[in-house]
Amino acid sequence: PQRAIAGMMRCLDQKGTLFIFDINPKKLMGRFICRLEALLNEPAQFYEPEEVRRLLISHYCSVKIRNYGWRYAVIASGLAKP
Repeated sequence: PQRAIAGMMRCLDQKGTLFIFDINPKKLMGRFICRLEALLNEPAQFYEPEEVRRLLISHYCSVKIRNYGWRYAVIASGLAKP
């Protein structure tokens, strides 16, 4: 995930906002979806919201998390270059 986040940061300007919508693997439905994708040999990998928050904060972002049942949204803004 570090390389993916770094790539996103390169594409956004300092006033940009990043939205990430994902499945929470800690929720019952999220675990089910993760297992189903693994059974189907899908290469998907799901991360907990707090892990995504930590990654984005390490890139100097202000981060908000919104939970929607077994899904969540991460909104990162205030991107700044170190």
